[in-house]
Amino acid sequence: MNTIGPYRNRQETYPFYSLPFCRGPETTIEHAHETLGDALQGTELQYSGISIRYKVDVKAAPVCSITVTQKVHDRLRDAIMDQYWYQMYLDDLPIWSVVGEVASGGNKAYIWTHKKLEIGYNGPRIVRVTLFNSELVPLEIGSQVQFSYSVCGA
Repeated sequence: MNTIGPYRNRQETYPFYSLPFCRGPETTIEHAHETLGDALQGTELQYSGISIRYKVDVKAAPVCSITVTQKVHDRLRDAIMDQYWYQMYLDDLPIWSVVGEVASGGNKAYIWTHKKLEIGYNGPRIVRVTLFNSELVPLEIGSQVQFSYSVCGA
């Protein structure tokens, strides 16, 4: 994971885990580099804990879950209302998406809980990554929110 911030001000960014998101079960990363270019661009990569293996499909695997306390609700709701987007990388390819959606009345926030990664290959290289959000759930105090992901090759 890299940064997160409001859509209307792309210069305002924060580390992804400055918001109360949980991390997946994997705790170590096999391969990571921070280059001078990354430092100059402000890249702040943080490991998501999601295990993605080359040409290995994953069917709806759980990542983690959070309990929505008042504090968690307020921070995530504010981010959703401000149309926060985030950036992540897979094999040096950037991926962008939004945290959630606001109901048509403008007073209720929903959070995306499932990430489907569709990966395109050309021989031994990853050449494309597309992220599809699904499972939009209401952000309610006291609820348990389960995050999951899936991976498919294209």
